This record gives sequence, C-alpha cells and structure tokens, in this order.
Amino acid sequence: MQNTNNNPTISIIIPCYNEEKLIAENFNHILNQTVFPEEVIFVDNNSTDNSIKIAKSFINKFKEKGIDFKILNEKIQGQTSARILGFGQAKSELIGTLDTDSLISRNWVKVAKDIFAKNKKINLISGPFIFVNLNFFQKFTINICFILYTFSNFFFLMWGCNRVFRKKIYNKLNGLKDYNEASKKLNLKYVYDDNFLSEKFKRFGKVKFVWKLKAKGQGRTGTGSVSNRTIDQPISFFKIKKFVAQKNNF
Repeated sequence: MQNTNNNPTISIIIPCYNEEKLIAENFNHILNQTVFPEEVIFVDNNSTDNSIKIAKSFINKFKEKGIDFKILNEKIQGQTSARILGFGQAKSELIGTLDTDSLISRNWVKVAKDIFAKNKKINLISGPFIFVNLNFFQKFTINICFILYTFSNFFFLMWGCNRVFRKKIYNKLNGLKDYNEASKKLNLKYVYDDNFLSEKFKRFGKVKFVWKLKAKGQGRTGTGSVSNRTIDQPISFFKIKKFVAQKNNF
C-alpha cells in the first residue's frame, strides 16, 4: 500500500482479548482523526465476550471514511502472538500499534506521517501515554521515564500502546519472531515485547520519543499492570538489552 503524495501510508494494529467496554471509544478516536490511516487491523485473541460483535458494528463506519478495516483472529493465546499476526498482515509503509484502551489525540496519525515523511532516518517513534486512573506518585514516575526516553537513547522505550515504526525495518530485524525464545530464556514474568522491539530498533537506526504523539488510557490493575511491573520492569529491561546485544549484530 503506497501513497501517491509524500506522506507514507499507515496501518494501525489493535490486539484484543475480552475488551468489549473499550473498543467503541478506541475506534471513535481513530474515526475522529484530522488525517485518517489507510488501514486498521483488529486482532481478536479468542475473546469470549462481545468484542467481535462490537468490532463488526464499525465496519461501515470505517468504510465511510475510506479506511480499510480488517478483523482477524489469532488462535494462539497471548498479546505478542496477536501483534505478530497483525504486523504480518499490514499493507502500509508504517505500522502503528495501540492497545484496546488507547485513546489517541486528534492529530495522532498526522503527527506520525509528517515525522516519517520529513526524516527518512527515523525508523521508530513512540509518545507519552497518560494513565488516567493512576495516583500522583505513579504518574510522576512515568513522566520521569518519558524524560529519560526523550534525552537518552540508552533508556529509550517505545510503548506498545502508542508507537509507530517502518514495516520494512521491522521485517529486516525479524520483528518479534524470536521474542518467545527470549522470554523463555530470560524467564520474563510479564510480556515485554515492546522492550524487545525497542532494543532491536535502537541498535539498527534512529528512534525518537515524540511528545506530540499523545494517547491516554487506563493503568491496568490486574496481572501485568503498571503497578505490578514497577520493580520487575527495570530488571527485565537490562536482561532484554543484553540478550539483544548478544544475539543481534546489525
């Protein structure tokens, strides 16, 4: 899927597992963009609620905006497997990834397209994700992380709930194909495929934290939530960094 003007095309990938209460608002934020994506891929991961039914109710709404909308099913359980399927099916030059609760700002697509069109050396961008239901200390800690991402390539981390990257570079780096191997070998407690891709992209080319690429959503309170990861994430960050450095010589 190539664009006729200077701006690259973009596919947005959204994995989902039992998120019936969040899908409509997520989709409405995409449909309210100042510039529309060329493609949206919704990857259901064996939901048992009304997620697919709600997704199907938006087919005509996306069509009216000229957006190619696909609903896929990944039978292998897990967020990473769902993302791999979606990334592999994307037809655009850029891949944007959101979680089901990601609510993007009105200029999100425009900001992403403009950045990649103006700077051919940038391969990946990520932006702030505002967790609306976290306490003051948690929000303060996350903002410190954002500052580190901005000024330090060493600490840069793209958020799976708010990121955009070049598909051709993702394919060149073999994407997430070896993530499950890394996860088992490193005994990772939670899903850290965003950390994993960040390290691959950092070693290959230019990455950038973009404050204008804004999104907001919920800080999850269950297994794998922001709160539960507070101690585990820094440890896993260095484990992944070492693994990628040893395994990949770009």
